[in-house]
Amino acid sequence: MISTHRGRTELNLLNMRFSRTLLILLFTFSVASESHAQSLFIDGRNPGISTVSWESSSDPLGLFAADQLSDYLFAITGDTFSVVEEKEEIGSPSIHIGISPVESTYGSSDIQIQEIENIEGIIHISENDIYLYAPSPENLLTVVFAFLEDFCGCRFITGELEIIKKQKLNFRTGKTFLRPSFSRRSILNSTCADPVFAAKMRLNRNSSAIANGRIKAVPRGMINPVQNPFYLLENSFSVRFPELLSLINGKRTPVQLCYSSAALQPHFFSGIEDLLNNSILYNYPKQYAPIAAGHQMNRVDFSLSDRIETCQCDQCRILSEKHKSSGSPLFTTAAAMADYFPQLEISTLAEQKSSRPPTAIMLPDNLQIRYSMKNLSANKSITNTISKRDKNIVSELRGWLSLTENIAVEFTLEPETHPLMLYPNFYIHKDNLAVMDNLNVDEVIFKGSEISQLPFSNLRTYIVSHQCGTVTDQQKV
Repeated sequence: MISTHRGRTELNLLNMRFSRTLLILLFTFSVASESHAQSLFIDGRNPGISTVSWESSSDPLGLFAADQLSDYLFAITGDTFSVVEEKEEIGSPSIHIGISPVESTYGSSDIQIQEIENIEGIIHISENDIYLYAPSPENLLTVVFAFLEDFCGCRFITGELEIIKKQKLNFRTGKTFLRPSFSRRSILNSTCADPVFAAKMRLNRNSSAIANGRIKAVPRGMINPVQNPFYLLENSFSVRFPELLSLINGKRTPVQLCYSSAALQPHFFSGIEDLLNNSILYNYPKQYAPIAAGHQMNRVDFSLSDRIETCQCDQCRILSEKHKSSGSPLFTTAAAMADYFPQLEISTLAEQKSSRPPTAIMLPDNLQIRYSMKNLSANKSITNTISKRDKNIVSELRGWLSLTENIAVEFTLEPETHPLMLYPNFYIHKDNLAVMDNLNVDEVIFKGSEISQLPFSNLRTYIVSHQCGTVTDQQKV
């Protein structure tokens, strides 16, 4: 693999950056020009681009993204691109990486702020310079890898397989606005636990989920490891507070909790405060330190599985009947947590029995509802189904969206029938995504196999991530 550190480029095929990376280079070695690139053209002419410059305001992710771009451009063209900090006007053609086209125009003053609202990034190729901009540092890697894939011919197939073609690059002047249908996207499997690979897959929530997944006794590499809020409580909780356990068949049972009890909430508040004060980041590889450095914990998972019986006490039953949803006790507690921690996003699951939206309830803006599509038909789209459950999906989602805009739709990618089945049918899946887009769903989450890595899991990851993350608008200069 090729690694670049602050403008110094090295080729080291024996010490690869990633221990299992198989990099296919359609590659012939050539001596790089010491003056400017000989293999990078814009509208058929060589503007003399020799640097990749990054805005200091995007540090440390800007430098990391610039290093990545310089590495891959060297692999493609054989030319060396020095990485420099853009503290002032460079004075020569460059590839600019930054987060603020207005504050750092440097020849790109025709990009106005209204053009970057509600989009993920801009790829602007002018007569002499290339500008890669994102509205926030977290999106810079996604924009850089979109440029490498869509404009430079790179193919990031899996975490171990990349196709980099040795070639001259000839770009056309113009602006491309990255406008994915879903502004937040993640795939929860072990392959995408690598934050750089997730960025290559156009997934902009994975690195955040990893960096914010700092919870006690969680196996390394797991992103969404729990569907039981017990992890927020002390180990002896069940023994010390049996009255707060779920009442099932007349007995207090530690499989769930009595979420209608106001006495339970302070224990969760204490558990989250403990996370904030004593949490430990996942063990990032050293080269990913810049990604982890800027992250603060801002997301807490607070979910339970519907496959376990919920509390049957009178108070939980009355609350469920009042709000016409069996998940009402959980949603009420989650809303209280979101109110208590306005700086955090509290994420909870609506699945199967709790999928029906509650009535007459206020949900804070920082409470995310993850609507599960777990039982979705594999061979029929939502709009062409005879399943009563599937027909209810659209009406249930409309009900949730009437309560809050903070909705994520959670798809399951692994087959439950046969491990060799390429599930889902991607034409059907495309139709389902179109339905979510029309409903103005903001986030999609795809759950995959964490342990078995079933056949076709890499193919599923590649296709699904590109289905929901590669929509662009192009405009000629």
